Amino acid sequence: MKRITVFYVTFPDEAAARSLAGILLEQKLIACANIIPATGLFFWQGAMQDEKEWIGLFKTKPDLISKVREKISASHPYEVPCIISSNVNANDAYVDWVFEQTMVFEK
Repeated sequence: MKRITVFYVTFPDEAAARSLAGILLEQKLIACANIIPATGLFFWQGAMQDEKEWIGLFKTKPDLISKVREKISASHPYEVPCIISSNVNANDAYVDWVFEQTMVFEK
């Protein structure tokens, strides 16, 4: 099986997730975004937080990891954003589609 990269990124609201997904899609840095409602439990500034968050799952090709991470970091509203990426196996047809939808990486 071929591989793609999936980013897992949390957002404070749906609008922020959609906005960044739109930017990444328009710039052909990702092929697809899924935006999912969630609840985040975490400590921040010494206090336990229980907040509504939104998860962005962004699919791209592995050679765009740095560019995607840079764009997310520069545009994200959180002071300390959660930006996790992982290379995953996927069916060949889907990987081919992801590669067709994303920009050509210039070496």
